[in-house]
Amino acid sequence: MGHGGSVTQELRDRYEIEQVLYDFARYCDDLDFAGLASLFHDECRWDYGPGAGPVVEGRDQVEAFVRQAFSGSAAGQDPEGVKVRIRKTSHHVSQVAINFDGSDHARTEAFVFTWHEMSDGSPGLLWGRWHDQLRRTEHGWKISERRMILSAVDNYYGIGHSAWAEDFKPFHRQPPFVP
Repeated sequence: MGHGGSVTQELRDRYEIEQVLYDFARYCDDLDFAGLASLFHDECRWDYGPGAGPVVEGRDQVEAFVRQAFSGSAAGQDPEGVKVRIRKTSHHVSQVAINFDGSDHARTEAFVFTWHEMSDGSPGLLWGRWHDQLRRTEHGWKISERRMILSAVDNYYGIGHSAWAEDFKPFHRQPPFVP
């Protein structure tokens, strides 16, 4: 299914959706957790895989999860809670593909490379993909679901769902501007 709107509106929506993905990286790298949480729908679902901790539901819980992950220390950590502990990041987002399911719902895939300063000061690297679903709201496009797809890590947690797992569903970009 395509966007269903005018070509001009679809181009605008594609731009705005890409900006949400880029803003996520920017807010994360700036340690702006409230800004990062503002990109998510109130009833969102964040699934970074078992290596990161539990599936997180709701915008407030996303913010709490990220704040805890950036606490820099695993001291007193709940074994069922956040497993990732980092101090700083640098996200690099590319190859954004967007499919529309009508004019108010989109699915995206974006490739991501991130450098992290781990809680012990060492560098940690991650290569993967974000598989997102976004919904149009009165406040713009918001991420309603994010699933991390892991390709590789170096001195980093094995977070995400493997790109080679049986349940991995490849993203196939649909042609744009299809009525």
